[in-house]
Amino acid sequence: MDEKKKEEQLEKNFLLFFWAVFLCMLFFGLVVFILYSFRTIAYPYITDYTEGHVLMLSRLLHEEGTYFFDVNNYPMINGVYTPVYIFATSLFLDSFFSPYVFGRMTSFLAAFFISVLLFSVFYRKSKNKILSFALSGLFFFPFYVIRWSTMNRPDVLAIALSFAGILAYYFWYKKKSPIRFLSIILFLLAYFTKQSAIIAPASVLFYALICDRKEFAKFSALYFLPLAAGISLLEVATGGLFIEHVIRLMRFLSPIRWEYFTFVYQEFLRPNSILVILIVVNIFLFRRHRLFTIYFLLNLLFVIARTKPGGNYNLLLEAHLSILLLGGMIFIDVYATKEKARTLMVSFLLLYAFLQFPYELSKELYYFPLVPERIAQDKTVSYYVENASGPILSEDMGILVTHGKDFYYEPFTFTTLYKYGYQPDNKIVQDCKNEIFSVIIAGQNIFDRPELSECLREHYIQKAAFPLYSVFIRGAK
Repeated sequence: MDEKKKEEQLEKNFLLFFWAVFLCMLFFGLVVFILYSFRTIAYPYITDYTEGHVLMLSRLLHEEGTYFFDVNNYPMINGVYTPVYIFATSLFLDSFFSPYVFGRMTSFLAAFFISVLLFSVFYRKSKNKILSFALSGLFFFPFYVIRWSTMNRPDVLAIALSFAGILAYYFWYKKKSPIRFLSIILFLLAYFTKQSAIIAPASVLFYALICDRKEFAKFSALYFLPLAAGISLLEVATGGLFIEHVIRLMRFLSPIRWEYFTFVYQEFLRPNSILVILIVVNIFLFRRHRLFTIYFLLNLLFVIARTKPGGNYNLLLEAHLSILLLGGMIFIDVYATKEKARTLMVSFLLLYAFLQFPYELSKELYYFPLVPERIAQDKTVSYYVENASGPILSEDMGILVTHGKDFYYEPFTFTTLYKYGYQPDNKIVQDCKNEIFSVIIAGQNIFDRPELSECLREHYIQKAAFPLYSVFIRGAK
């Protein structure tokens, strides 16, 4: 009997030890998230190329009343996103010390809202605050969540709205409450925040198709009719340019590069391997949490979008959320019902935290706690843009907004379109050769357009060079 008590005590000690180590890791992970967030929100320059793109769309909407233009004339820019986030940020461009602040704060609060929703669904199931806090806190561990949670981009807000929608349906469907249709409003808001936010409503539709055909018909009508009406309204309001930008142009940016397929899935699944094991066991043995399983599987399929040109880590955000949601629910199932398995489960949780911990960002914050390493580049670029005597062609579009300069050309989209066979008007090349631009801020996207790269060599003088951008001024050598 004494031996049994000793074994039980030893197991309790191991359980407490694993919990203590895990909570310490969770604390440091959340500190990294908070420090990085406040450093980034206050930073007066872009932290990613696409921040400048989104900021320019907001300025164009604010000044011109639209950001959908004929791509063969200035301003040449792809209005790549649906308008909710762009409209919201356009209202606050001049309200803070930096035009990025409102958009970044919106993403930060959306990320926090996601963690609150995770906590609520985990707590409803487990009735354990510490366990629910621990699982929901893991949302902030991957470096891409930390980075995109403070970007001036619509990704996190769209995911937050989608997630709120799928939880509204999950909580109220079995009660047959009409409140479940609140999810449709949230799904529509998510779509018109970012048009790729279709995985959550697709999950609900698949779930309803499997479980209740009448529910499927009703939900389909209530979702697709206003969606089609909203798209039609935007198409009319933009003179036929909404679909041109959001759908037709995007087909040139959407080829799947199969050579990256293995790398992309290994990169995502390796740090998530612990939860993947739990999910696979659940799918084949227990078959619980059907709606969340469908949500995870559709997100897993969508990870392939990372192989497309410009496919970045933002495309893993919702996949990470779905795997944490489903894995967390299964973890609670085992933890709550199998006392003898608790130590093993917490050790799994600790291993998952080790695999996901943002080591590189922690190192970066140690050496650059107040501003990013790129501060010297951004200050130099800012100086040349502020003191330019004429038009500017800049790969950093945000700096044009900051200094109130006119915008002409968005390099990434049109260089990529050029590579994949779309031939836009060469007005930008001709203006470059005519030395219309007094300053050119060139990065890889400008250098990758052969005519523009040649123009820089023949008509412009390089004044500064950094890893991301080089500064050129006009004047033949």
